[in-house]
Amino acid sequence: MRKPFISFALAALFLSGCATPTLKDHNRKAIENARQIEIIYNAERQHVQHKAGENARAGAGMLGVFGAVGAIAGAATMYGLEKVAKDQSEERTIAFNRELEPLRAGSDMNRDFAERLAELLRAEGRVVKLTEVRRLPGSIVGAREPEPRAPDPVCGAGTCPHASSASPDAVLPLAGNGYQASPGYTPLLLRVNTGYTASQIHYPYEPAVLVESALIDPASHRYLVHHRWDYGGTKDRKTYQLWEDLAADVGRAREQVRGMLAAVNPNDVKKALLDF
Repeated sequence: MRKPFISFALAALFLSGCATPTLKDHNRKAIENARQIEIIYNAERQHVQHKAGENARAGAGMLGVFGAVGAIAGAATMYGLEKVAKDQSEERTIAFNRELEPLRAGSDMNRDFAERLAELLRAEGRVVKLTEVRRLPGSIVGAREPEPRAPDPVCGAGTCPHASSASPDAVLPLAGNGYQASPGYTPLLLRVNTGYTASQIHYPYEPAVLVESALIDPASHRYLVHHRWDYGGTKDRKTYQLWEDLAADVGRAREQVRGMLAAVNPNDVKKALLDF
């Protein structure tokens, strides 16, 4: 007899959620008025990353059962594992991209995606400009974790707030990152992350594609709307058990993530940022 009540409660929850204005709704007028758009996108760079992972964390945490000394030892062990994973990830990313240098010449997959998006926007009558940058930093595209910094035209003195979808007033450190949009254009930040990741030190490397985007108010440098898509999984995709296996197959490994990115529809970005 409880099932109808549960269904009704869930339906009410979904309906109430739909009625809540989003950041995009809050900025609808500014978004609809964005007729000249500058797509600022990052150049291709494949990332090779593994993490210490939850298994290693749990193992180090078990040392806590031996009291304060065990807890300290566990924390030190976990720190050591995470540092090794971080250092190796950086070294392997550099080595992987060095091997890919001749393959990337004239065929940057991130530029191809940005151009596909630009074509869609132009088809709607918008004026679109493409600007390539080396990297768009931050955990959300264009954003940066709070840190002490010198004054700049966007953030001012002190720390720069971290933007989130729950805070329409969060300030973006756009100019502080050195990527100032052209006068008269609304910046559309497009960060494309591709490469291989292993969730544990001894787990295989899996292909991954992450597309993040944000539309920025050119006057206030605040988010108008932002979105992210995470494409991963191993179904019908080749994984690499060891770093040495991945390093020996860089060409085919890149083609695999290139194919994954090519399958992403840039219309999803347009819809998420600009359509109502």
